[in-house]
Amino acid sequence: MRKFILFMFFLNISILMPLQAAEDMDEKIRAINRPSTTSEALKQYSTDSNWEVRKAVASRQTTPGNLLIELSSDPEYKVRAAVAHNLRAPREALQPLVNDSSTDVRLSLAHCGYTPPDILDKLVNDPDAGVRKQLILNPNLNMKTLRAISEGKSENATAASLMLKKRESGQ
Repeated sequence: MRKFILFMFFLNISILMPLQAAEDMDEKIRAINRPSTTSEALKQYSTDSNWEVRKAVASRQTTPGNLLIELSSDPEYKVRAAVAHNLRAPREALQPLVNDSSTDVRLSLAHCGYTPPDILDKLVNDPDAGVRKQLILNPNLNMKTLRAISEGKSENATAASLMLKKRESGQ
C-alpha cells in the first residue's frame, strides 16, 4: 500500500510540475505584454531560462533597444527571429543577424518591411535561395540593388526584373 501511495504521489508531481511551469510561463508572457510593464521587468524577463519568455520580450514593440541588442545573440533562433521582426530593433541588433547561422532568422530579416535598406543589401548573396527570393519582395530593398539582381544571372533575376518594373510604375 505504501508503494502505491508513493507511486501516486510522484505521478501527481510529474504531471503537475510541467503544468505549473506552463502556467508560470503564460503568466510571465501576460506580464510582458501589459503596457504597465517596466523596462526593469523586461530586463529581468530577457534572461529567463524559457526561450518563449525571451521571445515575448523580443517581440514587444516597446522593448528598449539595448535589450534587443542583447537578445539578437540569444542561443534560441526563434528569439533572434523575433528581434528581426521588431520594428523598433536598432541597427546594432539587426547587423549581426545578417550572418546568422539560422536560415529562419535571415528569412525574418529579409521579410520584415522595417529592415533598413543597407542591411537588406547584405543579404543579396545569402546562401539560401528562399532568403534571396524574400529579399526581392521587400519594399525597403534599394532600387539600385533590385536593378543589379534583375540584370544578374541568379535564379531570381526574372522575379527581380518583374518587381523592378512594378516598383518603377508605382504599383
